[in-house]
Amino acid sequence: MALTHTPTMFRFGMATQPPTDFARTLRLSAAEPARPGEPSIRQVLAEVGIDPSQAAQLSAIARDAPHGLAGRVQAPLLLVAGGKDDKVDVEGVTDYVARLQAMGKPVSLLVDPDEGHNARNPLARKAQLQLLLQMLHRHLGGPPAPPPDAELAHYLARNLRANGALGR
Repeated sequence: MALTHTPTMFRFGMATQPPTDFARTLRLSAAEPARPGEPSIRQVLAEVGIDPSQAAQLSAIARDAPHGLAGRVQAPLLLVAGGKDDKVDVEGVTDYVARLQAMGKPVSLLVDPDEGHNARNPLARKAQLQLLLQMLHRHLGGPPAPPPDAELAHYLARNLRANGALGR
């Protein structure tokens, strides 16, 4: 979001499990049943005055979301998503990446098909750190990331879906 609203402030961006179209995320979340012992998302949203079924209420949220402002992105962007994320749909993230790629924007995307909203697999977390270190080196001049071991290299080869921000 910061790269769309303050595009010249950052040298690169990284977002994990990014709701690129927050209005869509709110609508999908509101349709889900409540988890045991918790209020539904629809109830939580109602407490702050948001009704996801009201298009007018979501239009301002949609207008300010990164998905609709992809043209503003100037800095390289690394996105991380989980294929089993129950809060942010991976299709929205991949659609955003495709939109950025069509505009010639430098974007990289790591998708672990087995991860949810927060990476639990130590290898997935290690991959995110590896890519962050590469971004820091490439775009801020930090020390180079150590080369990945064979297991990490295989994981990255399987799950790195776009790689324009890392310059490989």
